[in-house]
Amino acid sequence: MPKLAALYIVAVLWTTYRVSKQISKPIYRIYEQVGNIDLKEKKGFQGIETNIYELQFLSDSIKDMSEELQESLQQIITLKEYELHAQMLALQAQM
Repeated sequence: MPKLAALYIVAVLWTTYRVSKQISKPIYRIYEQVGNIDLKEKKGFQGIETNIYELQFLSDSIKDMSEELQESLQQIITLKEYELHAQMLALQAQM
């Protein structure tokens, strides 16, 4: 009986290890990519592929957010350029 209990404990530990490894790898890949986001270099979140629905949803959401953030930044830059151009035209008109 003690051998069976020991075998059961080993099986549970091995299963727990495998499941935690399967969950941890995608989380770590998401963590790495989020840390590498650089809006100045236009380097956004690429996303990951995983068979865990919740992690895939998280990855897709971060990717969408990253793309929207990049678009917003581009709009701000464009508006600043228009503002600068308008100021230059106003100065020319004063001359």
